[in-house]
Amino acid sequence: METHSATPDPQRANELLADLEGDRAALAQHSATPTWYLAAVTALIAAYVAVPLLGEDRTPAVTMIGGALIVLAVLLQQRRLVRPRGAGIAGAGLLVALLAAVLLLLSVSFGLVAGGLHAWVALPVLAAGAVAYAVLRRSDTLARRALDRVR
Repeated sequence: METHSATPDPQRANELLADLEGDRAALAQHSATPTWYLAAVTALIAAYVAVPLLGEDRTPAVTMIGGALIVLAVLLQQRRLVRPRGAGIAGAGLLVALLAAVLLLLSVSFGLVAGGLHAWVALPVLAAGAVAYAVLRRSDTLARRALDRVR
């Protein structure tokens, strides 16, 4: 394909720009995080916050949750045709906030179990799921916006 023509053709230039915009939309679609991934990670985070209910032998459950998170990350990378740059500083801040929220809710779960209020552990579990889903969805939105800004 010739990159420089002797006479500029505005119609051809508009066609090329439209093609580029179509390619950008297709890339954005392929870089979006699938709903199944968000739901699975949210469920695993909620399960992690419920781990204090298992009593003293929590290691196998934590190991399985960690392994499942790794498998999901690998599956996501194989499914995506495009690897987004990431959400930048804002995305990193969101993930730090998610980690802090999960650890806070985990300690609330430990406190409720220690106080004998086992049924109330459902509240921090649900809160962890809601926070995880919201943060992961926002991080995905930031990553897609970063892709949209590339010109």
